[in-house]
Amino acid sequence: MSPDDGGTPVGFTDDSGRVLGTYVHDLFKNDTVVDRILCNVASMRGLAGQYETGDFSQDAEYDKLAAYLRENLDIGLIYKSMGIE
Repeated sequence: MSPDDGGTPVGFTDDSGRVLGTYVHDLFKNDTVVDRILCNVASMRGLAGQYETGDFSQDAEYDKLAAYLRENLDIGLIYKSMGIE
């Protein structure tokens, strides 16, 4: 929620834009937030540019991580050490 939609603010930024505080759960799922953060950082560093987050799937990223772990870890040994067969 935000003041724009009649809600209570759930975060904070100082006047410089360099201090940001908020709950981070799902923060980066919001393309507008990601775009504003990236543009703000670029601007502070004297860089111009517009950033598009493009298509992002958290599920696809978790699938990649799971595949990497399966490929590089002995999952059977981990299960066995946990008492799971």
